[in-house]
Amino acid sequence: MRKLFFILFFAVCAHAGFFLENDAAEEEALAREIDRGFSFGGGISIAYYLSEFDLSLSGLAAYRFQNDFGIAPEISIGLNEKVYEAGSAIRYFFSEEDFVDVGATAVYFKKEGDWFTAPRIFVDYGRNMKPWPHAHFALQGKIRLSYLIGESLGREEEYVTKTASTVISGTLSLIFF
Repeated sequence: MRKLFFILFFAVCAHAGFFLENDAAEEEALAREIDRGFSFGGGISIAYYLSEFDLSLSGLAAYRFQNDFGIAPEISIGLNEKVYEAGSAIRYFFSEEDFVDVGATAVYFKKEGDWFTAPRIFVDYGRNMKPWPHAHFALQGKIRLSYLIGESLGREEEYVTKTASTVISGTLSLIFF
């Protein structure tokens, strides 16, 4: 009788666990669906070039049209230096939170008293960090390596203007789904 009781008990527990696992899988699928579609937000970016840091405010949007791919337009306004930027990227999600962007922007900046426009290509690694699975917002962090084609950014010092085409930057943004 004791053996029959244990067999019945384990069978009921296994059967109950099956339904709990299905509910958890459905909850995970629901949490993933929140990330799909349109998202937008804004943040602050810090760029490093020519031995100095520059701050800028950025606005961004994204549309995730498949599980793994999306498109992400953005705009940026420099705070310390007069550097304005607008562009777009193709986004590849290699996990639910982590992504890589490859894109191009147009940069409008002042150097030696003149205004210049130059294209910039970049690669980003980013991560969306949600506070809980069903949150409709996230903190997004990105690290960017970019290269300015043609004209280069410059900093004026006494009798010398330093120039740079490669820029490393990081962005921290609050995004809403």
